[in-house]
Amino acid sequence: MKRSCLSSLLFLASLLPLLAVAAPPPVVEPLAAPPPLDDRFVTVDLAGVANGTRPSGLTNALVRVHQIPFVLPASAGGNHLDLRTIGWSAATNEAREYPGYIARYDHGDRHPDPMRAIVTVPVSDYQFAWALAATDDDPALTGDLTLRFGSMMGNGRTDYVDVTASIPRAGDQSTFRGNPDVRLVPTPEGRLYLVRIPVRRNFSQDFKDLWALRIDITRALDIAVNLPDPNRFHLRPLGDPSGVRLYGLTLERPSLEIDLQPAEPGHVFNQPLKPRYTVHMRNHYEHYRPHHFEVETTRDD
Repeated sequence: MKRSCLSSLLFLASLLPLLAVAAPPPVVEPLAAPPPLDDRFVTVDLAGVANGTRPSGLTNALVRVHQIPFVLPASAGGNHLDLRTIGWSAATNEAREYPGYIARYDHGDRHPDPMRAIVTVPVSDYQFAWALAATDDDPALTGDLTLRFGSMMGNGRTDYVDVTASIPRAGDQSTFRGNPDVRLVPTPEGRLYLVRIPVRRNFSQDFKDLWALRIDITRALDIAVNLPDPNRFHLRPLGDPSGVRLYGLTLERPSLEIDLQPAEPGHVFNQPLKPRYTVHMRNHYEHYRPHHFEVETTRDD
């Protein structure tokens, strides 16, 4: 009987390594070095636009939050981007916006503006933007965050791809529960959130002539009409002031990137030409990615 009990105990002990559950990774952990520019994750440098000094509770400049890498800004301007003062400087004086036919806004960072936060990233497709942020509890401020990808060349090419998100308030736990795109990041200074922002656009093929893309980080957009001509209207950051405090921003490339290039410039095919495209597919980081490719054409003439 004793031998039987001893055998049972030894058998159970042999199963313990199989039954052990690996401990979950820490929410925040230090990062030895930022990922290279051709990596799956592209960390965005916010040092040049940081304007807030509220402590984040994160002690390392390089961190991984829920396995997402971030480079936290640490500059003379501050340690995060405070969107309360970010918007459209011409909202109250639009005459200053048009020294000529082209708006100053469309010249991007050629005209320094303390109400704009423009950063530079590689030309690539991105499936997600990851924001490490929180919104002030002040009810007069919104949680709106807009990322305007594109080029801002004034007289040259000006093109925006707008991506929007809502960032939870620091003291409100109900707005993110059940939301798979939001994860809590508790710190000694209070709550931050890791917010996954779907991009839902493959736009890099439209910017192959550029060496980099700009991202204009701002509040919610609205339509601005350049009176007296009602046919001249644009989207501008005219929403209510945003209380978002952005401590880190990282972009994630998709595993499968598709580049569709026409045989004729501008996708314009005149008779008797037949439409012809070249499709390049690139697998970034998965060993094998099944895919299904369909082509649908529309004739408008």
